Amino acid sequence: MRGRRRSIVSWLFLLLGLLLLLAFVVAVLAFAGRQGGLSPEWHARVEWFLDQARSYAPSEEWIRYLAWLAGIAGSAIGAAFTLLASWHFAEMNLPQRLKDLKDSHAREHLSLQPGLLALARSGLGPVVADIEASRMTLLRKWLSGWSKKERARVLAASAKLLEREASALSAAAQASQHQQITAHLIRGYQHASQGDDDKAFEEFEAATKVGTDDIVSRDIAAGWARTKRQGRERELLEALQQAASSRGADLDLARALRRQAELFDKLKNLSDWVKARDLLKEAARILEPLIGDEKARLELGRVLTLFCEVQCSRTVVLQLGRPLARMRGYMAGVAMHARPEERGGEEYGEQRALRAEQRVAELRGDVVAEGDTGDQQ
Repeated sequence: MRGRRRSIVSWLFLLLGLLLLLAFVVAVLAFAGRQGGLSPEWHARVEWFLDQARSYAPSEEWIRYLAWLAGIAGSAIGAAFTLLASWHFAEMNLPQRLKDLKDSHAREHLSLQPGLLALARSGLGPVVADIEASRMTLLRKWLSGWSKKERARVLAASAKLLEREASALSAAAQASQHQQITAHLIRGYQHASQGDDDKAFEEFEAATKVGTDDIVSRDIAAGWARTKRQGRERELLEALQQAASSRGADLDLARALRRQAELFDKLKNLSDWVKARDLLKEAARILEPLIGDEKARLELGRVLTLFCEVQCSRTVVLQLGRPLARMRGYMAGVAMHARPEERGGEEYGEQRALRAEQRVAELRGDVVAEGDTGDQQ
């Protein structure tokens, strides 16, 4: 764990302590000088220092003027802090007040709904012009409090306006969700920078619970889960696959499949290597149409590198000619790296691709082809 950074408050307290210590030393020396406890040389130095300090002392007129200025400044600062506290209280309670207001309107409408529908069944006359297109309908809305029938007519004319209001509220709620997710992620990285990885992971997990289809939060949380809880990583990767599929984010879906294949590869048994191979083949299939994108090409290079390694573990290497060639092309000149979102994840680059190619070369003369044409990419 990294060491915690010292807060600026600690430095302020240190400075205050040093000033108090200096004042204490000066007071002790002055007292000792008056009591004759200092040598003549030190007594002269202390007296000189005190004379210099007295020369900078303000006169009584200046003291009154400074006190007057301090009073004005104190009043202004007090008023500013009072306004800040009031604004902070109002701002922090605004979401709850808005919720209470909407709940109150909803309760009022639901209590009136049976009566309005009964009036509609008995007949309300001709349809009123849409409120967005007619100023008279808007005027009738302002004057509709005297009659339930008039309120029902105006409400029917407001269908399109209410649809737009609902859409605007939904968009505002979605924007707030995105901001809340980002806030949790930032808090997570703040905890991480202070060396508290457990709280960081809690914040990343909290971000995943805000939106059911958010990709970024699941991508980051799954990366942090690898060093904390690999069982939770599988769950997060599955949720990431669902979110990516629902939003048509093919690159993120391929990344999730590759990361899940890494987990199966670590189990080091034949059945799990087969599962890893199938996941990687699916990831490669998804990435093929995106080959013009640089990020997709790099991800395909990662997928092919891991695919060749898995096939080496299975000792099925005779049909890896094309995957090897493509892997070399996509990973050429790529430095070893892991994605920033994949904390503790595996590193990929040209060196790893060369190691995979060397493993294939070493195995090619020692195995017999299985006729597994499904392995070919």
